[in-house]
Amino acid sequence: MFVKEKCFYLGKIIRSHGIHGHLVLASSIPLDTANTKEPFLVDIDGGLVPFYLHKKEGLKDRDHQSYLIRFDHASTKDDAEKYIGSDVYLEHTPFVDESCEKPNLNIFRGFEIFSEDNKLVGTVLDIVDYSGNTLVNIHSKNGELLLPFTEEHIVDWDLDNKKIILRIAKGLLDI
Repeated sequence: MFVKEKCFYLGKIIRSHGIHGHLVLASSIPLDTANTKEPFLVDIDGGLVPFYLHKKEGLKDRDHQSYLIRFDHASTKDDAEKYIGSDVYLEHTPFVDESCEKPNLNIFRGFEIFSEDNKLVGTVLDIVDYSGNTLVNIHSKNGELLLPFTEEHIVDWDLDNKKIILRIAKGLLDI
């Protein structure tokens, strides 16, 4: 059984493509399209159901913002359309395309953010870019926060335990 909170959010299936069971997966995560052995976990009624990709037509990069995917069992448009709107996860951090120049910060969604004094700040909802300023959107006990998320602010991270330690300017959490 797969636990959603321990899995990596990959993206959302937004529409079908063609008549042979292809789907469009909206995801800005740079995946290695040659390495598709890990099943995609599709959120169906709150549970994650594993689906393997078709061996020849399983995963194709469209525009660095979406992928064309085809599950093994889906051979028609009708087979595929029932997954439209579903979130897709991976059990592990994704098979990232190493040739991509820009790192994908969305791998940190769901991670817990801690201050340098090891106090829990909250959980990462999203990484956003405002005119070249990278910020982390955090869900905390006091609501949502936006904090700087640059190399200067990231003290450490632990992919296995989904934990990030941030250098947070004094008083920034009091605003």
